[in-house]
Amino acid sequence: MQSETPDQVASYQALKSSETRLRILSGALSVIRRGGMRSFTIDSVISETGITRGGIQYHFRSKETLEMALLEKLLEDFLCDVQRRAGEGKDGLPWVAALLEYIFDPAVPDKGLWKSLIASLGYRPAIRDHGENLNRIFHRHMRLAGLNEGESLALCMIIEGFTTSLGPTTHESAEALRSFSLSTLNAAHYRSQEKNESTKI
Repeated sequence: MQSETPDQVASYQALKSSETRLRILSGALSVIRRGGMRSFTIDSVISETGITRGGIQYHFRSKETLEMALLEKLLEDFLCDVQRRAGEGKDGLPWVAALLEYIFDPAVPDKGLWKSLIASLGYRPAIRDHGENLNRIFHRHMRLAGLNEGESLALCMIIEGFTTSLGPTTHESAEALRSFSLSTLNAAHYRSQEKNESTKI
């Protein structure tokens, strides 16, 4: 029987380490979804995953480190979901339309969870950097979609509301905001079309 090479062993160990890290993140998300941020402790993650305290601390040296990793995963999943809805390589109008579809989709979980994590972590440079990066992404696509500054600001405020406790409390208000958002996007699209047509004349 051929023994494994050092490279094969290292590759297997890296895979197991990655799987354990994902188990911890998944378990932590389950804890927060079920009981909110107040229920989120290292002990609750141990109970959820069956991973020892030492195993968790090997990957995340503190609760704050785990919270930051959760925030990064949620933001990454969010951007991947929006891009999937928009289509591979699509930006501008399709991307903003996909963003609004995501925001107004009641079946999407965890829309406000990253805000809870940010509140728990408090102000720090890494949090500010994540927020600024998201704003840059939003505004770049909105600019490509033909939205003016006022329209972009209005849509960003609606998106902010849907990911915090300040969001709409009734189905009617949510539908009104959805209608306004789509009308704003359509208006920008028609302006872009008219501009393109005028340049051809």
